[in-house]
Amino acid sequence: MVKFLKFYSILILPFAIFPPSLNAGILSPIPYLQQITPHEASILWDTHFSSLARVCYGTTPEVKHTLILTKKAHHHHRVTLRNLRPNTRYYYKIYYYDLFPSEIYSFKTAPLHEKAFSFAVLGDSGNSSFDQYLIALELEQYRYDFLLHTGDIVYPKGKREDYFLRFFFPYEHILHRVPIYPTLGNHDAHHWKDYVNIFHLPKNNLEHSERYYSFDWSNAQFFSLDSVFSPFEVGSLQYQWLIERLSHSQKTWKFVYFHVPIVGSMTQGIHQKLKEVLMPLLEQYQVDAVFMGHHHLYERTRAQGSSTLYIITGGGGADLDDDFIQPNPFSEKLIQKHHFLLAKVRGRTFTLWAIDEHGKILDTVSIEK
Repeated sequence: MVKFLKFYSILILPFAIFPPSLNAGILSPIPYLQQITPHEASILWDTHFSSLARVCYGTTPEVKHTLILTKKAHHHHRVTLRNLRPNTRYYYKIYYYDLFPSEIYSFKTAPLHEKAFSFAVLGDSGNSSFDQYLIALELEQYRYDFLLHTGDIVYPKGKREDYFLRFFFPYEHILHRVPIYPTLGNHDAHHWKDYVNIFHLPKNNLEHSERYYSFDWSNAQFFSLDSVFSPFEVGSLQYQWLIERLSHSQKTWKFVYFHVPIVGSMTQGIHQKLKEVLMPLLEQYQVDAVFMGHHHLYERTRAQGSSTLYIITGGGGADLDDDFIQPNPFSEKLIQKHHFLLAKVRGRTFTLWAIDEHGKILDTVSIEK
């Protein structure tokens, strides 16, 4: 009952606070985090009217000591905190219009050396459905270091004006405490420029774009690929970049994620061309797990003779898929329920749980090295 009351309150609240005409232009008045590293963190938020940006932060809730004030007025604000200490909790507050302080939030920087960590994975969520909000409310109950999104963040076409109610508002209690690392979905690609303007992602590929990238956390390396916009074929820039990154990775764990699946039980929506080119690389460089979306269900697969785990996690809130399903012989688990994933890495052990909107564990799998 509490979840239902909370759902209705958060659905109505933005219209009570902000008129619809203003909501159409704003992204997130609540701060959201991007690119947290051992020494840096970016804080982003929006204001209805152009203003300066000010952040107070420190290692105690008093946040008295350090201020950052941007020189130009903007609607969309991004402040990057630098020279931070690794694996340290920082507290911060932002100032609206350089006058009104927010409540005090906090985040934790990434570890510089190997340390146990956890992350969540979500996909195909952004349709403002009852199921999306229930998943968001359940996701709030857990603690993790960052969030991966396997694409289709905002339906139907990833427009900037749809991000407030379909992304930022459902996850407002999550995004101010952990960073999100998304990948581009086919619905997001309609307005991909809005996607790259809203998110502040690493530009460490050969094109210096944010459509595909990698980042490190503890003893793991994560690779976000673009399966809907940037070419991925032998000799393409994305292909060359991935080979270079995988071949030089010294991390214990390697995780790859993208939107359109290359394996699965649905007879439609499998990216066969990508499968032919990408799967040999995943096997050659011993990628541990691959997270995909697009199919609105949960499925765990291992190809014959492969150590790589393939997970489809497209149950973040969109209507579930129940057609064109024909289980493949390598499918280990297939569940047609809304869900998210929670993963933990501790040394040479990786454990993954699929959890539904009521907190029920749907599936568990572990990898030991």
